[in-house]
Amino acid sequence: MFSIFILNNDIIGKTVDANNCKKNNCTAFLNVNRSSENKTLTKQNIRKNRFWFGGFASCVAGFATHPIELIKVHLQTQQVVKIGIIGAIVNVYKLDGMFGFYSGITGNLFRQATSAATRFTLYDLLKKKIDGEKDMHFWVKALCAAVSGAIGGFFGTPADKTCVRMMNDAKLPHKERRNYKHVFDSLYRMVKEEGFLSLLKGWELASTRASFLTVGQAAFYDQIKISLLETEFFHDNLLTFFVGSFIAAGVATLLTQPVDTIKIRIMNSEPGVFKGYLDCFLYTLKLGPLALYKGLIPAFIRIAPYTILIFIISEELRVNFGEVVE
Repeated sequence: MFSIFILNNDIIGKTVDANNCKKNNCTAFLNVNRSSENKTLTKQNIRKNRFWFGGFASCVAGFATHPIELIKVHLQTQQVVKIGIIGAIVNVYKLDGMFGFYSGITGNLFRQATSAATRFTLYDLLKKKIDGEKDMHFWVKALCAAVSGAIGGFFGTPADKTCVRMMNDAKLPHKERRNYKHVFDSLYRMVKEEGFLSLLKGWELASTRASFLTVGQAAFYDQIKISLLETEFFHDNLLTFFVGSFIAAGVATLLTQPVDTIKIRIMNSEPGVFKGYLDCFLYTLKLGPLALYKGLIPAFIRIAPYTILIFIISEELRVNFGEVVE
């Protein structure tokens, strides 16, 4: 147990318990007196997230990692394994050049603005609502993340579906493409050609995947960060943000990959190809015991920088522009 002495324009001379600082996901710039057994912290700005930080960070991260997401989708939508990562990259470049790697970017940004923004905003709101004055156990964080992810996944299903279709177009010959102009054109055409309910096709898997993803990203990141801060080697800074988000990305990849593979196959399929999720699951298993983890490496390569960027950006926003805790 230690206390934080605050010196800034907003709060002068107040003492805040360190446990409350961790509980509120606060930030502190640490000046460590290594001659003392306890950490003495001075000149602190204790801040917490604003509701839009997670959504904004997700959009930036989604844009930066879109080419990796595109290659992952190409690998996962193969009916039979024909090409690997290098082959998929070469194929996209041959068909459309460098711009081909950003096929479907409007769908991806729309997905980040709907699904990801909802996931992270609800997660923070639920934590604040449930936590009260008590320390939050990991299972409570995981539950908040699972619920937030499921809701965000549902609302993001239309954008998720159009994003997958637009990205998959980049691997097809021009005459076989759907040729959506942008995300709103794809939404309009899906409603016109397949019916309104086609927008929600695969929402169960989208919600399930988003639920696992949010647990792996948000809940595990929070817990890992707390564990790191309890050691003498880490403080509330960029290194801690990086290490915590890197580990969380690995957990999120393992949790989501099987669901992600089934989800992408169903979303990209024509009506009637699969009878349901179980049919798609069994069909995928017939392709090999590791078919559910097809694209695992590019999935991690995509999720890792995506997750790292989300938390570094949102944490830096919190440090500099977060709501001051009094």
